[in-house]
Amino acid sequence: MTGVVAFSHIAVRVRDLDRALACYRGALGFRDHSLLVVADTPSFREAGLDDAEMVAHFLRRNGTVVELQIVRSASGRPIPDVLGATGYHHLAFRVDGVEETARTVSEAGGHIDWPTLTINDGVGGSAIFGADPDGQRLELLQLRGGAQQPVGEPLLPQEHAGDGTATSFDHVELGVGDLERSITFYTGCMAATVESRSDAEAMIRIFETRVRLVQTTIDDASVGIRSLVFLGPRAENLADPDGASLVVIGPGH
Repeated sequence: MTGVVAFSHIAVRVRDLDRALACYRGALGFRDHSLLVVADTPSFREAGLDDAEMVAHFLRRNGTVVELQIVRSASGRPIPDVLGATGYHHLAFRVDGVEETARTVSEAGGHIDWPTLTINDGVGGSAIFGADPDGQRLELLQLRGGAQQPVGEPLLPQEHAGDGTATSFDHVELGVGDLERSITFYTGCMAATVESRSDAEAMIRIFETRVRLVQTTIDDASVGIRSLVFLGPRAENLADPDGASLVVIGPGH
């Protein structure tokens, strides 16, 4: 059966990988999961970067994986904004049948960037990028080892488990332009189930990862990934070193 079989990860582009790792490990309690280095991609060649590489460090907490990624040039050449812009980037899903699932996403009102389709015979994997109806970037990924195969080389989790700022990961907040349309899209083709909803928002679950869909308003018209939300000993509005929003919900939320 084709379709989404697991939630894979939330991708965040960063400017300084070591500094970002210190934040996500230290304050947020994520543990090392896997490491991937990608070079010589079509997007790098189109940007005139024949010596560029993307380093992707995956970390895991409470069943959800965050990918911290950085694009850099070995010779130190500037990275174009289209490749180097920092912040939340995409939601990734593990699928059975990349092209078939991509067509389902397109038929459900999403968009598929067909030129991004890649097939890697070395790992028996393939992937493609697209977007939901609001333009939030999505990745559809399949690896030969199935949904449990880490992306890249597995890493041993370090003993350090955070400084107590966040006691657990809770959900991703996603701004949407049309709440009903987004619920239909994510439940219809991205394997989501609805936990709760109101006129202004809905909490959905995609396997182990919860996503809060929030209807845009005049005061906050931003769509796409807005923040990662955690539980903790006290409520705090934080940010990672590159400014991506990190929200801690205190007791009695």
